[in-house]
Amino acid sequence: MKRFIAITAIAIAATTGAASAMTNPGGAYFSELKGAAPNVDLSQLSDRTIQQLIAALHNGDDGGSRDAHIRSILLKSQ
Repeated sequence: MKRFIAITAIAIAATTGAASAMTNPGGAYFSELKGAAPNVDLSQLSDRTIQQLIAALHNGDDGGSRDAHIRSILLKSQ
C-alpha cells in the first residue's frame, strides 16, 4: 500500500510540472525572445502575443524583416 501511495504521488508531481509547462507557451523561448527584444518586459505580454513572437522568430525570414515583424507585433500588443 505504501508503494502504491508513493508511486501515485510521484505520478501526480510529474504531471503537474508538465501541465504547468503547457500553460506557459513562451517558457522555453524566453531567452530567445529576450535576445530579439531585450528591452521588452515579456511578463506583461499575453500568451497570444508571445506565440506570435515565437512564430516570427522561426518563420525563416532574414534578420531585417524578422525584426520588423517583431516590432509590428509588439506595437499592436500595446
